[in-house]
Amino acid sequence: MKKIEILIVVDCAGALATTSLISNVYLIDSNQWLGSWDEGTCQLHTVSEDGQFICWRSCAISPDDEVNITGFSGDMIDQKACLPSPVNDAWEGRVQTRGDTGRYLYTISLSINGITMNFSPYLEVQ
Repeated sequence: MKKIEILIVVDCAGALATTSLISNVYLIDSNQWLGSWDEGTCQLHTVSEDGQFICWRSCAISPDDEVNITGFSGDMIDQKACLPSPVNDAWEGRVQTRGDTGRYLYTISLSINGITMNFSPYLEVQ
């Protein structure tokens, strides 16, 4: 079972100007044609299996800006479906649904040039 890589690309200038990540964050995962959908939006649905590792990384479009993941919350965390923790410049976690399937909404908190902002994608466990 391969690790799923999720890249979070942030238009920091747009996010700070509008105080929203809705149209200023773009998510891509390494599943390619294997089932994930809404890539390039803030509501990526990443398809995974129980036991699979997921790695989240963030970067700013402009090299002059700084963006970092500061935490996770929401159903995915509350139901212990996946509990990411920081590893170097990324966050990693293992899907641990104990055989259950379902959709888990989760919130990612980002620090953008020192200001915290949030958005909520999905984890789809099959």
